[in-house]
Amino acid sequence: MVLQNIIFPDAVCPIEDIYFRLSGNAKLNNDSVLLPAGSSVSTDTYMNAFDLGSWLEDTTAKTFTLTVLFQGKGRFFLKYLDGRNGQTNEMLLLEEVIESAAETMEKFHFEIPKNLYGGTCFWEIHAIRDSVFRAGSYSTDTIPFRSDIRLAVNICTFHREKQLADNLKKFMDSVFFQNSHLQEIPARNRPEKPSAELNGSMHVFVIDNGNSFTSDPVHPNIHIHPNSNKGGGSGGFTRGLEEIRKLQSTCSFSHVVFMDDDVEFQMESFYRLFAYLSYLKKEKQMTSVAGRMFRLDDRKIQYTGIEIWNKGNIRHAGGNLDMSISQNAMLTTALSGDYGGWWFCTYPAEFALENCPFPFFIHCDDVEYGLRFPGRVTALRGVQVWHETYEYRVTPRIIYYDIRNPMVVNALHGLEENANEMIEKWQERLEEFHREGDQTLKYLCILAMYHFTKGYRFFQKGGKLPGMHNWMKDRTELLKFVNPVFHRYVSWRLKMKNSYANILHTYKIRKEKLYGC
Repeated sequence: MVLQNIIFPDAVCPIEDIYFRLSGNAKLNNDSVLLPAGSSVSTDTYMNAFDLGSWLEDTTAKTFTLTVLFQGKGRFFLKYLDGRNGQTNEMLLLEEVIESAAETMEKFHFEIPKNLYGGTCFWEIHAIRDSVFRAGSYSTDTIPFRSDIRLAVNICTFHREKQLADNLKKFMDSVFFQNSHLQEIPARNRPEKPSAELNGSMHVFVIDNGNSFTSDPVHPNIHIHPNSNKGGGSGGFTRGLEEIRKLQSTCSFSHVVFMDDDVEFQMESFYRLFAYLSYLKKEKQMTSVAGRMFRLDDRKIQYTGIEIWNKGNIRHAGGNLDMSISQNAMLTTALSGDYGGWWFCTYPAEFALENCPFPFFIHCDDVEYGLRFPGRVTALRGVQVWHETYEYRVTPRIIYYDIRNPMVVNALHGLEENANEMIEKWQERLEEFHREGDQTLKYLCILAMYHFTKGYRFFQKGGKLPGMHNWMKDRTELLKFVNPVFHRYVSWRLKMKNSYANILHTYKIRKEKLYGC
């Protein structure tokens, strides 16, 4: 099975150094690297290096073969970077001259030595005469541990029709949906040979909370369901799980992928994900694969590799790295953390179909779900999306959710701070908004705490900011009088005897039940 294709810059990420490092007069030409005599190409890059360590540690794959499609004559180098213990020791595994007949493209196969452990593999070609590199892949002849990998992609959308249509077309054009279409896919994205195990192994479920996406049926494995926005994103993803359950008896999905509607992605991420899941060891079947997130406004920057909750003071493992730099690209292999954001995150179906999101409406549903997951969470090289970062999405309403929901997550999972610490942090946020003279944010900050103090019963109606308060937040002159009174009232509620303990109790009692399902 092909584990990883060598891929080329595209419209999603056109940055050359994410894929190849060229020297001399080498240059990219669509789906080829042109190599005049004396020039070279190397794959010590984020996209095209091979994370041997993850494959050896996590999977049953035993042997690995690199295949390159090449025309010309060049000196080929297979290299290995051992990045354990914070050191970078580069080893040369193989060196030989490769030469094709006349103007013919030929495949050259190279076995990766079996005595390696951990580390990252990459290769270089130094052209002896004018040459062309056309395509390549890493593969294994090991029989997959599982032959029943079937992906259900769960997408919740709200008024993003064009982006959704573009993404659905990308799915449609992939190997998952039409094997007959495989030969039309450019060589840079095509597996070495048609992959029968991929075709038909994916269904996409679109939950349209805006009831605005109109499309003729495009494929029987793409399911579009109009939905009310009453429950927001949490409700949309929950509806998606309901629809997946309805087909589980006939489709036998092995994994569910939660995915935002406004991301940009490459299908290669799904090909690599599918291969990895096919070979996961028995003891690692309970694995969640988090897609890395790159910035839309600077596409070479990995905004986060995987998330560490840290009681709401989120840390990004592998965060804010320029992945066009070789050192960053080569050392950032498999990552671990607490959860993956739902811009792209995969869960075993046995967990996903028995657990629904907490009804937050929006924000932190992915956090709480990930903390509830009993297995491990990892992130893989080349499995990522490009997504808008927080500063482009923040609004007063978002700030309300971002104050309220982390307190609920901590309460549900026994991560809460003591009452004095929690109140002190809340007061500091209020003072920040007071210094800025922002009555709206002061009101929403007080309101967030008030709704938190109401316990789980508040979320039984879907967790949305109630309409009356949405109206009130814009009445700035009125809020000058409301905020001081409201603040004193909420502070009094928090300081009542046993109040904080009782609030936490309501959440923890609910956590013991399969909430949301």
